[in-house]
Amino acid sequence: MTSTHLRVTPWIDPVVDGRGYAIYSSYVEVFWLPVLGPSATVLLQRLACKSASNRRA
Repeated sequence: MTSTHLRVTPWIDPVVDGRGYAIYSSYVEVFWLPVLGPSATVLLQRLACKSASNRRA
């Protein structure tokens, strides 16, 4: 059986949330962009944006 949906759930970690970097920060662009690549970085940012907007609703 195949599925056409992908379920994404936020990983809530108070330690990382307090000490980590925002997904839109220059840190992500400088250090993670070369590792993940541009497509994965944009996807990560879009998923974070959707997740944040769903939590506000």
